[in-house]
Amino acid sequence: MKMNKLKKFLAVTSALLICSGTMAYMPQDTFTNANINTAYAAEESVAINKTNFPDYIFRQYVTDEFDTDGDGVLSVTEIEAVKKIELKNKSISDLTGIEYFTALTGLNCYENQLTTLDISNNTALISLDCGNNQLAALDVSNNTALTELYCDDNQLTSLDVSNNTALTELYCDDNQLTSLDVSNNTALTTLSCCYNEIISLDVSKNIELINLYCVWNHLTTLDLSSNTALNYLYCHSNQISALDVSKNVKLETLRCNSNQLTTLDISKNTALEWLECFNNQLTALDVSKNTALTELYCENNKLTSLDVSKNTALTKLFCNSNQLTALDVSKNTALTKLYCNSNQLTSLDVSKNTALTKLYCKNNKLTSLDVSNNTELTKLYCSNNTYKISLTDGKFDLSTLPAGFDIAKAFEWTNGTVESNILTFDDDTMPVFYAYDSGNDKTAFFRLVTEN
Repeated sequence: MKMNKLKKFLAVTSALLICSGTMAYMPQDTFTNANINTAYAAEESVAINKTNFPDYIFRQYVTDEFDTDGDGVLSVTEIEAVKKIELKNKSISDLTGIEYFTALTGLNCYENQLTTLDISNNTALISLDCGNNQLAALDVSNNTALTELYCDDNQLTSLDVSNNTALTELYCDDNQLTSLDVSNNTALTTLSCCYNEIISLDVSKNIELINLYCVWNHLTTLDLSSNTALNYLYCHSNQISALDVSKNVKLETLRCNSNQLTTLDISKNTALEWLECFNNQLTALDVSKNTALTELYCENNKLTSLDVSKNTALTKLFCNSNQLTALDVSKNTALTKLYCNSNQLTSLDVSKNTALTKLYCKNNKLTSLDVSNNTELTKLYCSNNTYKISLTDGKFDLSTLPAGFDIAKAFEWTNGTVESNILTFDDDTMPVFYAYDSGNDKTAFFRLVTEN
């Protein structure tokens, strides 16, 4: 007997029993709440059972959250009342049954064990977070109302969002995408497609983009000339050899580190507050127009000079692993962290940087360091500073060392003896080591080696 006929039969039988007065003689459990509901429920009603909701955890969630009358069945009214489903980190492996919630506008199934997800019936969805699962495919072609899509950290090899023209936020990081077409998604304000294998990305039509994150791909070019609304750009860890941000005058954060840039013009980006351009091949960097900068990370390039005199708002400066021979930070009184190690500095004046808490200046050519004014300093790394000198008859005049050296502050000479300002080497094939009182209870160590 088909279901509709069965429902009618039960309904008629129930009515006859009640009318004939025989209902009282029926066994008490013959008509449970669920059975009564089945007798008169509309076809859209859904029994909460293993067939309709195979995953026990999801089935229990549906029972606890949406079966308001406790009859074991979702009525049309109960189904239509479901607007949001929150299933984050529930160890769910199957979301079969989600298709019944056609009024659903928000679904969060982040960090579960899903291998498939069918949301073709959930056409009212506005926000979907299915990240951190094991999805190999995701069809969102029917979900044209979507404005937020988070499908990061899955196993997607392709993603078609051409029908999702309402999208404003798309996060598809940590997948296996080799291409991504967002040309139809002109409302996008945030795009994050990091940690894929994308080799090209055209965002020329996405003129509303405010945030673009496309790191750890295989991008070789990135045209941002149309994206004048950009505030945040993260394109690091690619293979980009040239980057034009002259039209992106609203940029506040730029992270283009770990590419193959040889030049970077940021003269138009006067709103820039955070710049990361480390691990490139830059030979010059002009930050004179970027007076709003608070953090600058330009380490591991080929810079021979760096003028930060106009960047008075700087709190963090990382310029280590370059070829700097001088560094003037006297105007950067807000600095709390300075990393200038692994350069060719022969002197360093931090007397004006009284807010410093960390100073890394090791692996330079320093012969002295004064941190007596840096009372907030908690970490000082000033080792492996080596300065080359020329000897005359095995002797060297210490008064010719770079400005700042005070012989009265040097002690514990090794492989040499000092008398007045004259240093005599014990063995001129070996370095001379000495400790130096840098003030503020800090001691630095330096060494002198002969050029012979």
